[in-house]
This record gives sequence, structure tokens and C-alpha cells, in this order.
Amino acid sequence: VFDVMVDLVRGKMSIEELPMIRVSQSPRDNRWYSADNRRCFVYKVICPLIGIRQMGVDVINWTSEMDTKLEQTARFGEIWEVTEETITRVREEVRAKAFGWAPADSSAA
Repeated sequence: VFDVMVDLVRGKMSIEELPMIRVSQSPRDNRWYSADNRRCFVYKVICPLIGIRQMGVDVINWTSEMDTKLEQTARFGEIWEVTEETITRVREEVRAKAFGWAPADSSAA
């Protein structure tokens, strides 16, 4: 996922090469949810870096797949919590790798 973000920022890939994000509206709370969370995270990180403010999505019907996705928890590998702070941190890391400079050390006081 990280390498895809870097390639998108560098222009080696374009957004059009990725499938559209599928979204569905929950019948329980009427909120919209993504069926493609990794891709959604990628867009949250890179869109400000490449000047994208809006993008299309595929609206799908709510199915048991969506219920299952809402109940999932990550079990393996590095986990990126989706908060503004972590999105910003990953964005800095992508920018650093894409353009060859060191990210700001957010742990320094």
C-alpha cells in the first residue's frame, strides 16, 4: 500500500489505474461506509498531495459483506489507525520517500 501511495505521488501511477472505491449506506444508521478500506486510506493520505478534492465512487447495495467488514479487526502486519494524526504522519512519510527528503520528527519535543 505504501509503495502505491509513493508511485501515485511521483506520477508513476494515476488514480485511474485503481478501481473505484465501493461505498454503501448502512440501513441501521444511514452512514456511508467504504467496502475498500485500504484504498480509502490511500486516498485520504495522497489526495492533498496531488491536488484531488473530489472523486467518484461506486455506490453498491448494503450486503452481509458490509456487516462483516464493520466487524473486522486487523490481525497481521503493521496497522495504521485512521485518525487525522496518523494520516498526516503517513502523508509526511510518503512525501519524504516520493521527493527524497526526511519527514519531520513528530516525536521530538
